Amino acid sequence: MKERKPANLYRALIADRLSEAADRPAVRTGQDCLSYAALNLAIRQIRACLATSGVVPGDRVLLRFPNSAALIATVLAVAAEGAIAVPVDPLASVSRTAWVNESTAPRLCLASRHTDPQSSHSSTVLVALDNRSGAVTFTPDLDSTALPPNTGNVDPGGAALILFSSGSTGRPKGVVLTHQALTWSARSLANLFGFTPDSRELIVSPLAHSGAWQRAIATLSAGGEVCLLTGRLSVANLLETSARVSVTGFYTPPHLVRYLLSAGTERVRRSLATLRGLEIGSAAISKDELASLLALLPETEIYVHYGLTECSRATLLDARRHTGKLHSVGPPRPGVDLTIAGETGRPLGSGQVGQILLRGPQMAHAYWSPPDSTGRTLVDGWLETGDYGAVDADGFL
Repeated sequence: MKERKPANLYRALIADRLSEAADRPAVRTGQDCLSYAALNLAIRQIRACLATSGVVPGDRVLLRFPNSAALIATVLAVAAEGAIAVPVDPLASVSRTAWVNESTAPRLCLASRHTDPQSSHSSTVLVALDNRSGAVTFTPDLDSTALPPNTGNVDPGGAALILFSSGSTGRPKGVVLTHQALTWSARSLANLFGFTPDSRELIVSPLAHSGAWQRAIATLSAGGEVCLLTGRLSVANLLETSARVSVTGFYTPPHLVRYLLSAGTERVRRSLATLRGLEIGSAAISKDELASLLALLPETEIYVHYGLTECSRATLLDARRHTGKLHSVGPPRPGVDLTIAGETGRPLGSGQVGQILLRGPQMAHAYWSPPDSTGRTLVDGWLETGDYGAVDADGFL
C-alpha cells in the first residue's frame, strides 16, 4: 500500500477526495442516498452548529444516533473541528449512557430528532438530516449558514473518537483513537479487502462500535458507498437489502453466519450474487462453520479477524486461501506486531499458550476512563489484551 501523508479524518475521507468523488453515492439509507458532495454539505452545517454552540478543539461531544447518515456526518464534523466524538447507541442502558456522560464530561450532546435522546446532558441539540440533499436542521434552531471551509489544520496525532468497550469485565473503558490511527486503519483495510469506488458495503452492526465503524470508514476512504441496513436485523432483511442494493461486502458476528447457513442454499446464493467479501469477527466461529460458509458462497472471499477496540483487526485470516488454517484467526495484518507472553512477560515459542500482546499503527495509546487503565494495559508500547492463545509455526494465531 502506497504511503500517504497523515491527514485528519475529515480530510482523509471526504475533503481531499471531493474533486473526484463529489457526485458518487456515499451513504445510502433505504431508498435515499447522499452523494459525497451532499455528505460534505451536511458535515459543514454540523460544524457550523458546533461552532455556534461554543465547541472548541479538545471538547467532547456526545452523540446519540442510531445507524444513520447523520451519525457518520456528525462524527466527521466533530473530528473536523478538532473536538472528540463520543458515540453511544441510543438503545444502550441508562447506566451505560450515564457512565459515558459522566466520564467524558461532554460540552454538547447531539442526538437524532427521530430518537428520544434520553440525555441527562444539560445542552442537547436535536439533529435531522435530509438523506438526499444533505440539508440539516437543528432543534433548538441554530445558525448554520456560515459554512466553514473544506480544509482544516487539525493535528492528525490528536484524539478524534472515544469508543467505549462492552464492559464485560467491569465498567466500560473509553478507548481514545487518534485521527492518524483511524485513517491508517481505513486505508489499510480498504487495501486488504480490495475496496474500490464501486464497492457497496452493508452495515448491519452498530456504528457506535469498532467493528462496523472501521468497515464504514474503509469504504469511504476508497470512495465507495456505505449502505445502512434499515428496519429489523434479520436474515430476510439482510438478503432482501443485499439483492436490492447489489451489496459487495459486509461484516458480521458469527451468530448471523449461523442463520445464513440455515436459510437455504439457493436463496442465499441468489440474494448474495454480487457479494465479493464477507468478514467475521467479535466472537469465535468453528472451522466446520467456516468450511460450510466457503461451500455456500463459492465466489465470495471469507475473512475472520481478531482484535479489540484498542487494536482493531490485529489479525486477519483469508479463509479461502488458507483452508488448512480454519481453526485459527490468521496472521497479524501488515504493520501489526503480535507476541505471546508467558507469566513473567517473556516471549513464548511456537505452540506455547500465553497472553496475546499487540501493537500497531491503529492502536489506541490511552484510555479516557478509568484513568488508571492506560498504565495497566498499554505497557511499553504493547497492548496487553488479557486474551490467551498460541501462534503456530506459520505465524497464525
